[in-house]
Amino acid sequence: MTKKSLLSIALFALCFSATAKAADGLSARDIMAKATAAAGGDAWRYARTNLMTGDAMLYRDGNGVQADRYEMRRVYPRELPEVHTNTGLFRLDAYRQDRLLFTISYDGQRMYDQNGPMPAEQAQQLAASSFGFSAVRFALDDSFTLTRLPDDQVEGHASYFVRINDPSGGHTLVGVDQTDHMLRYVGWQTPRGWHHRLYSDHYTLESGFVQPGRVRLYYDGVKTTDINWTSATLDVDFAAGLFTVASADSRDLTALTRALQGSYLMDPQIAAADNGVPSATNHFATLNAPAVGEHVVYWQIDIDKKAPPYRQVIMVFREENGTIRQKNYSLIDAAKYVDGHRQPEIFRHITMADLRETLPAGCDFYWRNETAWHGAVNTETCKIWSESRQTWRFVGTEIVTGKDAMLYVERGFDENNQPLFGPPAGEYYRLNRIK
Repeated sequence: MTKKSLLSIALFALCFSATAKAADGLSARDIMAKATAAAGGDAWRYARTNLMTGDAMLYRDGNGVQADRYEMRRVYPRELPEVHTNTGLFRLDAYRQDRLLFTISYDGQRMYDQNGPMPAEQAQQLAASSFGFSAVRFALDDSFTLTRLPDDQVEGHASYFVRINDPSGGHTLVGVDQTDHMLRYVGWQTPRGWHHRLYSDHYTLESGFVQPGRVRLYYDGVKTTDINWTSATLDVDFAAGLFTVASADSRDLTALTRALQGSYLMDPQIAAADNGVPSATNHFATLNAPAVGEHVVYWQIDIDKKAPPYRQVIMVFREENGTIRQKNYSLIDAAKYVDGHRQPEIFRHITMADLRETLPAGCDFYWRNETAWHGAVNTETCKIWSESRQTWRFVGTEIVTGKDAMLYVERGFDENNQPLFGPPAGEYYRLNRIK
């Protein structure tokens, strides 16, 4: 083919594109704005969480298995630096007659299946093959660009097609119904081949959020999953640990409580250098408190030896859904148990009536064991009202055990994800073991 022929084809394509746009007067941004409005506008775009339940047919090599219980828990990302990778928090559980078929989960740091943490390479490929829909929710952000493509049909619905170009260089193809502007098609390239999803049977929640009732997933044109979402509930406060799945050999609660046992002192020089953070002494003692739980620890924080303890906490550890969950309680008659780490037998007869739950479920600790025990309260789910500032805060805490020291940190963020207190991500306070 000659250069002249190629130039003619290019000019024809350019003219055709311009003519198609001029015919209806819609730009790619106009189309995505209509799709956003049809999906529920701000109620859809800024939804915080979504609990979806239903059933699904799962296909492999042409054979189908019915999952009569299919549940997805989603914490939507508040920002999206990269689209086709893990975003927000996510957990998917599939059951057949109450038998678990599989779990896929992401806790903000790593991915898991029903057996525990996934190998890094497997997790990376699965994330690239599964995450991508958020590009549609963020498509109108200034950091994204949009390209209108030739119109087509999706299951008999005349549809506009738009390519979403995200800040990381990724591309997502979207099909929008020309009549009701509902989302009909989303696709992108993955390590498994071209992946696309078809959306239909939409229904509207009270908030105006529009939920697709049926979603079908394809790889290289072959259907792998056919989902019926029969219900969707927004803004559920998920416990953060639901997204962390501990491996079977890391669920030894006795080993965890023993790893915490002891007293730890923050280096006074480090505390003084960090904006007045107090040089606190943390005491942990395992308890025999059968009316409260099988695995219980008393936690006391001292700042001034002449003053009452800064904090007294009863930590109760339980294994739930393959995760280790730690719930904290305050003591109603705290003065009675001051320095209880020195005489743990005084806790033997306490009951739940002696305790008060002080934080919402999203602020529970969840633990995993890798090279050391690591416990965390996830900032995506721990939302606390500040009376002094009359505003909401997102708070996170981490503890990492060690033979000679403990790493500890608390961080806070406002509703715009701006840091309020605590060191940057990846930095911790070191508490040296003194007993």
